[in-house]
Amino acid sequence: MTCGEGHNNIAKSLEEKFRALGHSAETVQIFRSNERKLKAANDAYLFAVKYFPNIYNAAWNMGRKKKIKGRYNNLVQRDVKPYTEDMLAAIEEYRPDAIVCTHFYASTIISNLIKDGKISGNIKTYSILTDYCVHPYWESSVHIDYVFTPTPGVAPELYRRGFTPEQLLCLGFPVNEKFSKPVDKTAARKTLDIPKDKFVATAIAGGNGIGLLPLVRQMSKIERDFILIVVCGRNAEMKEAIEKYVYRRKRKNVICFGFVNNVDIIMGASDVLISRGGACSCTEAMNLNLPLIIREKMIINEDINKKNLIELGCAIGLSKISDIIPVINNLTDNPSELERIKENMRANAMPDAISAIYENIISRYDKEKIK
Repeated sequence: MTCGEGHNNIAKSLEEKFRALGHSAETVQIFRSNERKLKAANDAYLFAVKYFPNIYNAAWNMGRKKKIKGRYNNLVQRDVKPYTEDMLAAIEEYRPDAIVCTHFYASTIISNLIKDGKISGNIKTYSILTDYCVHPYWESSVHIDYVFTPTPGVAPELYRRGFTPEQLLCLGFPVNEKFSKPVDKTAARKTLDIPKDKFVATAIAGGNGIGLLPLVRQMSKIERDFILIVVCGRNAEMKEAIEKYVYRRKRKNVICFGFVNNVDIIMGASDVLISRGGACSCTEAMNLNLPLIIREKMIINEDINKKNLIELGCAIGLSKISDIIPVINNLTDNPSELERIKENMRANAMPDAISAIYENIISRYDKEKIK
């Protein structure tokens, strides 16, 4: 289900992994039969995140605290019910050996089909927890065979929602394998035409570039010799606004990109990443050993990710946007602080997660017979 870019990126990365190793794989969007619903679901999420994060957080908390007995009659169930038959038709047409869900809406549909006896027991089903915490309504996915989790810390909450220890497989958070390979900083900077001796901070905000202009304004106040790379994703309006600001203020140390396919190179060229608390981008940074600064006023699941990573010593958190000034000043003046964060990242990263998930799925089948 499209709801931010993280779910899509995981699906694409898994599809690429299976195809690269000789299997067939297909990514299916659960609202594919209704373009208006597809757009509305994603737009509603982005609108809430941008303009009404407090309402989003309140709804999220209410969902987590509700009674578990409503697993078959809740908001998610009502939302996905009209699309169940279309998903069943896709399964019957493709006849897969395995189904992997990268959003709990998708795993709710598959869980319901298993409960109703409409999916063969020969088809193994999996769902991926796409944050370092458990979203509301995960109890609706309880009939899925296995759940891949990024950390053992989420197990108690999943048990409370009806899952068993046998269902949970803690293999890390799967991101594209290009983020699991070391990137030579000198080569990356040469590719981007960036001086090799400068401190480089990169700011991203997911595929939709929310909230980057205020950050650029704050960082313009920093009296240090550094380069700021800003990646706006698909938000062309944000990119234009930042470029106008940079031009008017004559900020020659700011490089602004739109949508790019070389985020790994950009990260590899950087000394620090300033990001929202999305699990996907945070894990990419962890795997590349790139110290994290996580933004202020996150939605609740991103805030939980943020707190977890700060506790592990893998990130610095901002309470308010102006905090970026003393944080960057401290990191440029004290390189040892960056090394401390990198050391913690090395101790906690699981960069081979996508291969581990692939091997776990493939191990349940005769490799000559699996599609």
